[in-house]
Amino acid sequence: MELERLQDQLNEILVQLRFEQLQEVCLQAKTSTERQTKKHTLIRAINEAVDIAIEEEEEEVTYAFLVKLIKSAEEMEGRDVVKENTSKDAEALVSLQEQYTALQLSFQTSTKRLEEEMARLTHKMTSQGPSQGPSPKLAISSATQPPEVTIRREFKINGQIGERGQRDKLSYSNLVHQIEMGLKRNHGEAEIIEAVVRAISPGLSLRDMLEIKSDLTLAQLRTILKGHYKEDSSTDLYHRLINITQDSNESPQNFLFRAIELKERLLASSREPGTDEHYSTELVQRKFLRAVGTGLISDNVKYQIKGYLDDPTVTDDVLISKTNEAASFEAERQQKFRKSNRELKVREIRAETQPVSRGSNWCSWWTRTIILHINKDENSKNTINGDP
Repeated sequence: MELERLQDQLNEILVQLRFEQLQEVCLQAKTSTERQTKKHTLIRAINEAVDIAIEEEEEEVTYAFLVKLIKSAEEMEGRDVVKENTSKDAEALVSLQEQYTALQLSFQTSTKRLEEEMARLTHKMTSQGPSQGPSPKLAISSATQPPEVTIRREFKINGQIGERGQRDKLSYSNLVHQIEMGLKRNHGEAEIIEAVVRAISPGLSLRDMLEIKSDLTLAQLRTILKGHYKEDSSTDLYHRLINITQDSNESPQNFLFRAIELKERLLASSREPGTDEHYSTELVQRKFLRAVGTGLISDNVKYQIKGYLDDPTVTDDVLISKTNEAASFEAERQQKFRKSNRELKVREIRAETQPVSRGSNWCSWWTRTIILHINKDENSKNTINGDP
């Protein structure tokens, strides 16, 4: 019971952490973060490590392990608040410096243009002679806006592209994410393609082929990378999502994390140009919620989150939080029933093993045995009806 409470407390803190902080918690839990690009996949990995500790280690060891993870996560959450304030101050300072530089540039540009215009008009009036009348007053135009200056770094791929499945190499989803971020920051296709080629491990035939290929487009590069990583098509991902089910040794939370991961991969695959099938966000969300509802093993957990599964606008964070609450409630309920059944069985065994003499004691022995069996039947009926 105490371990489950600590696990629930840990999950509540993990949902609030950022991706980099979750990676640090994974290191504390001695869990690999390779090929993990989403928060929920890291949370699932941490939960799996906790489940393994609960099953294989003694209760005191598991308790210390959970307390250590909670303390580490709380410290990261506290540091994040301090860093956020410091980051805001730094951003404000950078903004003021940029404004100051822009004002200086604007002043210098405006002054130079005014001086050039004044010199031109003076020369024109001098060449025309005094008969042209009095010199008109020079109108000082308003300062023109400074030219926009954009400072942009060279686009680079963080990590190295190797063979599919290598632990220390980039995964396909991480690589696609970096390409999308480059496009959002207005990097050109040629620059992105060159960065991807440079990130491929030397000696791979993939790099040799791309280096000699002319007129390569970003859409063609995506198709080639998808084949190199042997990624599933959008149709395969769609069928995997609608047919997903919870494993017998899998918690409801980990099942939900696996379903969310499939959903995100399907959405990313559908957005790629040249994909075999395009699935809208609304359709994928409806199928995802239905797959979660039909794939859960526990009817009690399913019933408690049914209202959220019927809402197509529900977010993943809300669904994770409510599923965690429902799973904790169901685990507590089952533990109570198991404890009650164990106590009843012990009482029955003790009564039947007592020595019984002939005569009047024989009748009382049968009376006690019959009463115990009646109590057992009544408890069984209460369990079936859902009463504690």
